[in-house]
Amino acid sequence: MNEVLVFEAELLVARECVRIKLITFDTCVFLERELTHADGTSFIHGLPIGSENELNSFIANDPYFLQLDFRYKALREKYRNLIAARKEAP
Repeated sequence: MNEVLVFEAELLVARECVRIKLITFDTCVFLERELTHADGTSFIHGLPIGSENELNSFIANDPYFLQLDFRYKALREKYRNLIAARKEAP
């Protein structure tokens, strides 16, 4: 299975680090969000994205949405471009 990292961004918020990734596989698109606390504890949330509505729902429920807004806008644009390219592919 081919894995391609399409987008990655990271932000320090207070004493926590939030990293978001958009990854494609042969048949799906996957969103990963990692939160690392100051003590090194990490939590990773992952979700296969089947539509822009699912992506928007995930983003809207992120407690750091406002701090990550600029990065999420870039991620959304990458997602839209990716979906458009897949629709055009033979």
